[in-house]
Amino acid sequence: MGKVRKVNIGGVTWVSLAVAADRAGFHRNSIYRAIRKRKIPMIKVNGRYFIKEEDVKKLNETKRKKSNKKYLLVTYKIKDKELWFSMLLEEETEEVLIGLPLPTRSVGYLVGGIRKGRMVSEETFLEPVLEKFRDKAKYLYQLVVDNIKETAIVGGDIL
Repeated sequence: MGKVRKVNIGGVTWVSLAVAADRAGFHRNSIYRAIRKRKIPMIKVNGRYFIKEEDVKKLNETKRKKSNKKYLLVTYKIKDKELWFSMLLEEETEEVLIGLPLPTRSVGYLVGGIRKGRMVSEETFLEPVLEKFRDKAKYLYQLVVDNIKETAIVGGDIL
């Protein structure tokens, strides 16, 4: 028998975090963060977390609200790989400025840098990047560095 993905308790449908992440287009860790910050109520059943199905719908509605930032760094983990497809978009037009696969470590440097407001060195960021993607990665890095305060982060899993 597979993992339980949905439970009904007292007429309320609760879904697993994996289901919630898939439906809302967020990474599972983003949902965990929202739970820890008490933005989303949850229950724990047999060691697994569940959130109300209606809260997933609310997450979905809030996802595309404008962030008041100029750029969005969009990252999607490629399942079963240590790679993320990363894109930098202009938020207003949703035009993709650049997109490329990046190793998990480099994506962590980008996301951490944006959150902290300061980036690691270009050399550190580029070290795990495959040679054939270095020029594009350098361009992405420079765009983020130049616009760090104007960049928001969005991400999730690719099925």
